[in-house]
Amino acid sequence: MQTNQDRNAQGWEAHLTIPAYEMSLILLAEAEAMELANDGRSPEGYALLTRGLARANEELAAGSDHGQELAQHWTEALDGFTRRYGRVLLG
Repeated sequence: MQTNQDRNAQGWEAHLTIPAYEMSLILLAEAEAMELANDGRSPEGYALLTRGLARANEELAAGSDHGQELAQHWTEALDGFTRRYGRVLLG
């Protein structure tokens, strides 16, 4: 599974239209979500990523220049998490 971190390490960031701090937030959230899941706390990791996606969708709805790309990256992070750790039910 190729994560956003892997793509970023490959120089993929040169094609980003989102601000660098937004990409950093995604990368940090991905790492934290995986750490939580590895500690048996998958729902917390999944919830972290869904909050990021919700914020990205708000940016998209507000007409942000980078909203679509931001939402895409958060969706990819959630998809990768789900592939690795399975579906998570939130309480």
